[in-house]
Amino acid sequence: MTTTELNLIRTQIIRMVCDERNEKVLNEVERFLAVNNIQSENAPCRYSAEELKHRVCQATTSIREGKGYTAEELKSLHPCFV
Repeated sequence: MTTTELNLIRTQIIRMVCDERNEKVLNEVERFLAVNNIQSENAPCRYSAEELKHRVCQATTSIREGKGYTAEELKSLHPCFV
């Protein structure tokens, strides 16, 4: 899709959502947001404050011990940059 086509679709969606008289669209948007909110709450990368502190300490220790990769080493490992 071209940028123009995407902008046209975006404009149509905005107009549909902004039309408060269209209850069906508002209900669909509300349902969509609710479903996506539930999915983001169950994301596997959520840590408690204590878990996050522990992981930061582990990472800091690893860095001090010389474990890890430079940006250039990471780029060389990823097929996108090869």
